[in-house]
Amino acid sequence: LQKKLNNIDDEELKKILIRDLKECAYLVLLEQNKSAIVLSGSIIESLLIYKIKNMGIQEYDLIGLRNRKNTNIKSIDLMILDELLYVANKTKILSDTNYYLSHFSREYRNVIHPNKEIRCKMEISSENASLMWKILKEIIFELL
Repeated sequence: LQKKLNNIDDEELKKILIRDLKECAYLVLLEQNKSAIVLSGSIIESLLIYKIKNMGIQEYDLIGLRNRKNTNIKSIDLMILDELLYVANKTKILSDTNYYLSHFSREYRNVIHPNKEIRCKMEISSENASLMWKILKEIIFELL
């Protein structure tokens, strides 16, 4: 996985993502599930921003996302994960399978907020952390 990250030409981003990837791997192994889930989602978000911008896209119209009916042009740097997934889907950066799997990442990344975890009765388990890790690996191999 680290070798795949070497394909990133932004040295500062590459260094951070390699560090975060190692940390995430340790978190999964140590069953620090909540942290592993959140960090996996963060890495996916960073990779999507990198890949979309690397294609020359700096902003995108989010019309249609969440039933938006009016033009809503937003900078890629300011997008949240579900917006980035929308752009990745529309521009065919991700396969349909990884696009849909990434929505699991989007939902579970929000467990950083304890109230979200309680309200939505989200289960923080080693199985979910392992699934997030597998999704992250798929995204890395597809994008890089």
